[in-house]
Amino acid sequence: MALFGKKNEDNSSENIEDLDAKILAAIEETDAEEEQRKADRRQAEAERVANRDKETEVPVTKTTSDVKHIGRRFFLMPTETEVGDNVIKATGAVFGQANVGDKVYIYRPNGQVVMSSILSITPAGGEEQTVPEGTPNGAKNTLATLELGFKFANVGFEPDNIIPSYSVLTNVQPSVPSRRTVENPAILGLTLLYNKYGQEKDFNRVLVNHMVNTSFMVPVYVKGKGADGNPSMQIITLEDNENKVLRNLPIFTDAVALKSWKEFFGDSNKPTVAILTFQEITKIISADKLSLIINPYGPIAVKIPFDFVNKLTKSESYINRFGEDGEKRKKYRKENVTDGSKIAVGVPPQIEEVKAIRQAIKNCCSGYSSVKTAGLLCKVKKGEKPGYLCIVDCPKADARDVFTAINAAVKPFLNKITKIEFSRYEETIFADQYFSNEPFDYVKNPNQD
Repeated sequence: MALFGKKNEDNSSENIEDLDAKILAAIEETDAEEEQRKADRRQAEAERVANRDKETEVPVTKTTSDVKHIGRRFFLMPTETEVGDNVIKATGAVFGQANVGDKVYIYRPNGQVVMSSILSITPAGGEEQTVPEGTPNGAKNTLATLELGFKFANVGFEPDNIIPSYSVLTNVQPSVPSRRTVENPAILGLTLLYNKYGQEKDFNRVLVNHMVNTSFMVPVYVKGKGADGNPSMQIITLEDNENKVLRNLPIFTDAVALKSWKEFFGDSNKPTVAILTFQEITKIISADKLSLIINPYGPIAVKIPFDFVNKLTKSESYINRFGEDGEKRKKYRKENVTDGSKIAVGVPPQIEEVKAIRQAIKNCCSGYSSVKTAGLLCKVKKGEKPGYLCIVDCPKADARDVFTAINAAVKPFLNKITKIEFSRYEETIFADQYFSNEPFDYVKNPNQD
């Protein structure tokens, strides 16, 4: 297990071949290999499952007990990129099976996602593989170079900044908020190389940024209904391997990682899975000072000590973004506007209303080929009630139609804030500054005409 911010000395020299045995089962879900990988831990796990005396009740509303089969997937964090003519070659360790023709999602450090596809693959020391006749070719658990196709004019970034350091390439698409499951491909892709990069400050900064902006799968037991009518559940904690007095809360990036806990799901009292935000998780662990373990049964387990989480949630930057209660983002940036007055703009709170509005914007913009990017902000102007501001990068000639369509799409979800305004990106003087720190809600597929 890797400890957050510290290098695992025993595994510091692990290369792609060494890690293969640890990750292959979780990525490909091959039962025989999974059994062999865990055989030496079955007895210890049975004892842990039996020890559930340190449980904490927590009311949650989003649950699922159905972990579905997930097919082939791959992950790559590039260590080198080379920009060509509407192509980028990304080199790094491929975990899992990547095939020519695969759709690729590039998870950038700030949370933005760019889409592409694999044109060719060159394994380390091997011949370039293309797929002129549609026959799958690719690379599996090896060092390789993936050639990705783009239309640079449509991406929204300079070519040499499309894949920044610590980006993760994968064929796993982003989670859909309405589904009762979750995917965290960026976090999983980073943790696969945690033993190598875990001491690097920038690497950890990117990992934490993804963590605080997502949800995890947390196994729980249903214990009836709470006073508010919602299911009342009990979390399950694990004994700390290094200090038997301490307990840790296991959290999982996705269903594949969760299925690695086979002994737990073999229990007759099958658990439910709660989908909890990082902010909800930090409230759960505060009373008993529980540390977190991401994917405790692989492919790579990373422990996040309670002291670090506590320090993080009390930091000024975290409170400015999420508020002291972990639910509201309070601080706004003041910006001059063209009439000489001042407005304050900030990141909308992470509430269901905002999630639904963001998804509606994304869905609507995907139907307009002229829209390059779109993003939602909160705006407060002196003497006026707070409202939303949607900034769209589209031609002036199309702006009226696009704004009207987005307004109709988001209208059903306007509740706590009922006003939304629109602005074109090139006409918004603070757009560059704002979106250099915050992700767009919609980025055009570079292969879309």
